[in-house]
Amino acid sequence: MRMGLARPLAVCLTAGLATLAFAGTSRANIIVNGSFESGMSVPNAIPGYRTLSGPTDPAGFGGTMDMTGWSVMNNNIDWIHINYWQASSGTYSLDLSGWTPGGVQQTVSTVIGELYTLSFDVSVNTDLRHRATARRLDVYVRDSSLNEVLNNNVLIPRGTRTFQDMQWQTVTYQFVATDTMTTIQF
Repeated sequence: MRMGLARPLAVCLTAGLATLAFAGTSRANIIVNGSFESGMSVPNAIPGYRTLSGPTDPAGFGGTMDMTGWSVMNNNIDWIHINYWQASSGTYSLDLSGWTPGGVQQTVSTVIGELYTLSFDVSVNTDLRHRATARRLDVYVRDSSLNEVLNNNVLIPRGTRTFQDMQWQTVTYQFVATDTMTTIQF
């Protein structure tokens, strides 16, 4: 359970509005499960979250990587139900620092030379144990050779957020695809 244990770097992300599409067109989102609504054993209302582990999780939380379209990288994350805190859109969001800082990634097909728009919503875990005035979310877009196409970070102020009012912020970046396969990482 989450109660009584402080966790480092608590940035949460929801991709309820996460899209990756050709810029300037009405083409469909190419991100699969951008709002984290589907997968095996989605979290239920109680306790309100499920910890998913990546391949390098030293705590060994079971190696679960079953959110449709996404894989967990580095340590673990929490897949959060709206009974725990407000989602940006839909029923689910992510806390990218489960018990230890983690992340998620997804690889999509892209067209070399095309301009894409990546958009996603961010907030900060409002647990009072996290006293920092702001948190940072690293965002990477890489080609199949792991060359960085985009490397940015978002500084998210703590503000007056609560579990009932997460004050989600939409962040948008554009990039030109350099490969036919592109990986998005948070």
